[in-house]
Amino acid sequence: MSRKTSSLIFLFALLLIPSALLAQSNTGARTGPRVRPKSGHVLVAPYWTVEAGWSTELEVRNNLGQDDLVVTPALRTFDGLEIQLGPITIPADQVRSVNLADAIQAANPKLSGGANYSFGSLTLRYNSISTQNVYAAVVVHHEGYPINFHFDAFLVDSSFASGSSETIWWLPNPTSDGYLVVSNFSSRLVTAEQVVTGSKSSRGQQSFSVGAHETRRFSIRELKHTLGIEGNVGGIKVAFDSDAGSVYVSNVLFDEFSGFSAIMKVFNRDASAQLERITLMAPLVGLRVPDAMLGYPAGTVLQPQLFVRNASSHALASSILVNWKSSTSTGKVSLNIPPLAPEETRLVDLGAMQQNGTLPPNANWASVGITYDGRPGDLVPVAASYDSSSRYGVQSPFSSDLSFMWKGGMWHVDGTHNTLITTGNAGQKPAQVVVTLFYGQNAVYELPVKQLAPGEQTWVDIGELIRNGIPDKNRRIMPADTMSGSYEIKDLNDSSIGYLYEGKIISDKKFGHATYGCAACCGFDDAYLAPDPLFGPIGGNGSFGVWATNSCTGVPTNKSGLAYNWASSVPPVATVDASGNTTWISIGTTSVTSSINLRSPIGINNCHVATFPLDAPGIVIPNFTVGYNAYIAVDNVQGPTVCFYQQLPWTKVYMGDGNRGTYRTAEQIQVIPDLQTSLNFFQNTGQTRNYGYYSPLNGSTLSSLDEDGVANDCLLWNLAGQATPNFSHDESYPQAHQAQVHYTGSVSNPLEIVTAPITWDMRTVLDTTNPQSPTAYVNYNHTCYPAHQVIVNGTVVYAYFPPDNSAFYILGCLFFQTGKVIGVSQVKSVPTH
Repeated sequence: MSRKTSSLIFLFALLLIPSALLAQSNTGARTGPRVRPKSGHVLVAPYWTVEAGWSTELEVRNNLGQDDLVVTPALRTFDGLEIQLGPITIPADQVRSVNLADAIQAANPKLSGGANYSFGSLTLRYNSISTQNVYAAVVVHHEGYPINFHFDAFLVDSSFASGSSETIWWLPNPTSDGYLVVSNFSSRLVTAEQVVTGSKSSRGQQSFSVGAHETRRFSIRELKHTLGIEGNVGGIKVAFDSDAGSVYVSNVLFDEFSGFSAIMKVFNRDASAQLERITLMAPLVGLRVPDAMLGYPAGTVLQPQLFVRNASSHALASSILVNWKSSTSTGKVSLNIPPLAPEETRLVDLGAMQQNGTLPPNANWASVGITYDGRPGDLVPVAASYDSSSRYGVQSPFSSDLSFMWKGGMWHVDGTHNTLITTGNAGQKPAQVVVTLFYGQNAVYELPVKQLAPGEQTWVDIGELIRNGIPDKNRRIMPADTMSGSYEIKDLNDSSIGYLYEGKIISDKKFGHATYGCAACCGFDDAYLAPDPLFGPIGGNGSFGVWATNSCTGVPTNKSGLAYNWASSVPPVATVDASGNTTWISIGTTSVTSSINLRSPIGINNCHVATFPLDAPGIVIPNFTVGYNAYIAVDNVQGPTVCFYQQLPWTKVYMGDGNRGTYRTAEQIQVIPDLQTSLNFFQNTGQTRNYGYYSPLNGSTLSSLDEDGVANDCLLWNLAGQATPNFSHDESYPQAHQAQVHYTGSVSNPLEIVTAPITWDMRTVLDTTNPQSPTAYVNYNHTCYPAHQVIVNGTVVYAYFPPDNSAFYILGCLFFQTGKVIGVSQVKSVPTH
């Protein structure tokens, strides 16, 4: 077989190798989702107290779906002293509750009951892959009173430097008071300025400071008196020149005489943020007729109202949409209110609207949405629904948070408590919602899938599910003695962004009060391309996968198909189309970039849609087809035995491979040294044909004239056969940028009884240290007949031609195995593909 012809055979075989397979064989590269290491994380909660008559429960949820988590809480007193508490082990998707007074007693009995250790802030430390793997809340209760406060734990955002915390104060009764709590989670002294506004344009301000890790508590009534503020409702601004994201402001109201308590949500405002259209939702606003699940006395009538404050320095227009629900029907009403003047606080009386027919008088609940154009924190809304005595009431906080998944904290159901959970679709497309309840020891209750149209909302009364023994979608029933658990909400239609909002109310029938709770927004805290890097051969194609990690569950999910703006930094090396498919053009490296939009819980504006930049190298590398074959370089040779024609012996003639494109033996493989990868091994033997009397008929070469088609007559063509290949190969990668292809084998003439094998032991060494100019050489050991060669990417790296084609020479080489050819070839440059 000629060298040219053999090269064509091996190149043809190369065309059959799928280039996508080559591109994805990435030994040494990250080919799939990252295995993220665990690291230390810290959450903080702004307030706790164990003062006389007060108790605090810490509720901690493990958002991971499989692994346990160990969370270690530490209390900081109001003056910054840290009290280390015992670790809490929380199983997957479970919640644990800790009474802080008991925890302090267990940690250090000497501290229990000390006046200096009565209130402050709280820190939670744990090792996990993401901060969002834990959701925690602090619930403060005034014992013997219907007074409860709920504080979420959060991540300190050091990137939020200067800004303000905005809220509303409200003292509905002469005996009402409240606390403005300012907790400093930084290790530096922080200075701030309070601005308090009230009715008749009354306005006052004062500066104050908070030491490192300290908590300061201001009486709302004293602030109002000191600054000369009039009225019973107004605004509070706490402005920081630095460390705004490290200081948390809380605002709680209470009245021991009436049993009134309220949480006035605080909004962070960054005056330098971009303008945008913002919708704030309050999903569980109680209307005049209380829901029976609240357990209020018969005849109780609530006075639902919205406080809306403009925290900006310019007039602010807004619109309000009320989605109401009664026991038998639902509907929606749009409300138009005049623009708010700067620093104005206005009351929107929903109860009066029920009385005048704007809203149905028998409606129990409302989901209220307020939309405005501005910056986060420009508009500060608070919903409050209390009866005329202020004892019986319910609140629902406003939030712009939306997501495809929520991990909820603790729910309670017993003789005096019940829990109502709601979720709604604030998007423009239908949502397919699943609400899952976790309870007991890894028990799961999964409600039937609920289809929610845009603007639609659904409610889950957990007490009703337990009391009535209602089975879930899998026919499971929660035991009648089930008292607490956690929950999860997710949209099956959208697992990347999502537009679900959520709310939770826990009613206390003993005291006639309802406390709202929140959930952890689950989004993605990273996004990346894989493989990283992506390797490929010239002329091939490949594609990156897009991955992101769920910040709550820690589970990586494939987001391929959602990325956009694909680009290659070096198009002569590789190009990339709008779908992310790359085409490898020349040896080298390019940076492939893209972007993806995902829901993210990271930053001051929680649960926003973030654009994640994507970037990974695309590397075009040499790949080699390494082929070995043995062939008879002449047209024909005499065999070792005879056949008989008309009783006369005739030495058989064997067809050679010269100029016919055939071979005796062949091995071939595709190898990529930089990936330490090989594929598509090929082995074969050529057909053996012998001829008898009169051949070659033309007197010199075998031709079609010799093909008479009659077997075993010793006239012209006599017999054909093919040996079965059973060769061996192995590939090794002893060092970077090197591959060794080792071929060995032995095969005999299938038409002869005599054992006279062709043998070979060929080791081809490839070097890609210089990827633009790779090299190869061969360690060879083979019989002295027939011809042997090694071809790499069409280039002959090693070639041996026997000096003699006589029967005597062949007999010595093959039968007696004399004259073995052993050595090392010269190093040759070879093509890159």
